[in-house]
Amino acid sequence: MTLRSIDPPRPRRVAPEIEAFDGAGDSTTVRLRERTLIIAVKASCDGCRRLLEAGADFFGLPLMALCADDATVREYADLATPVRRAPEWLGASGVSAAPFFLVVETDGTVVTEGIPFDPRQVRGEVAGAR
Repeated sequence: MTLRSIDPPRPRRVAPEIEAFDGAGDSTTVRLRERTLIIAVKASCDGCRRLLEAGADFFGLPLMALCADDATVREYADLATPVRRAPEWLGASGVSAAPFFLVVETDGTVVTEGIPFDPRQVRGEVAGAR
């Protein structure tokens, strides 16, 4: 059985610049310079951890992890992929709950998005995105 996100992607653009905060509260503005997989994570989420542990090489795209609160940033501090707090960007981008993923072009076009069930499912959706 092949898992797939339930709803089709919503055609839209999101901000290609993301202001995000690390665990110390320091702000960084990231400009997307290539197609990027953005994963919204939440605390106490084993599936979120598995997605981040899979890493960018597994997905074939740069990987960015965002969350809504500092506790989540601290929970994932041991991983190679840093988790940054960016609740404003997530809300403005139509991400109402985590876990969630988006593939975003440099101009902010959302190529695909959905609810992640498994790293292999997300990799398949990323590979099928045009």
